Amino acid sequence: MPKLKRAISSAIVLTPACFPRIGDEEMENTHLLWSKLTNCVASSTFNSQARIWSRFSKITYNGNLRSFISELRQSLNKIKTVGIEVGTKTFAFAILTKLPNDLNSLIDKVTLNTGTQGSPDAILNLLHDAALKEEPFKSSVESNIDSRMALNRETFRSKTIHYCSNGRHNPLASHPPERCWQLHPKKHPDRYQKDAKTNYTFA
Repeated sequence: MPKLKRAISSAIVLTPACFPRIGDEEMENTHLLWSKLTNCVASSTFNSQARIWSRFSKITYNGNLRSFISELRQSLNKIKTVGIEVGTKTFAFAILTKLPNDLNSLIDKVTLNTGTQGSPDAILNLLHDAALKEEPFKSSVESNIDSRMALNRETFRSKTIHYCSNGRHNPLASHPPERCWQLHPKKHPDRYQKDAKTNYTFA
């Protein structure tokens, strides 16, 4: 049974070229299937291990915790499949060092949690829980910002502009009569003084 599980997890790294080589006989016999997969993927070769480790080491945090965790899980599965043997704590440290400094409080929570025991899977589970808690907060903040922006736009649209014209002050205008250009043409800026009667002031 462990061989079958390992064979199934090996399928994660199969290339399309491997599928035609697996027939009904291999599907019925787990030992044959395992041998075929091992040969096809060349999982025991240094070259294959180096490529998979290189991909793992190049994973960077892109600002989205969920996609980061998903990428790490896939990479760890491939590492297990090709038989790279590194201490679990080394993997755990490698994962945590990929997180940016602004997530130091999260890193502290993970390292202080006695349930992790330096296990990469346990660390990814804790990070996943943190991502789930973070999402409602983010969506709530984004929703508040969106509704405030919508309210501001609506307020701006619904604001009525009241004009003063024909030498008379409009009582609904936002300025007092003593500052009205229609009543006091000399208070106009220079560029408006030529034709004070036809210019409007905006409320």
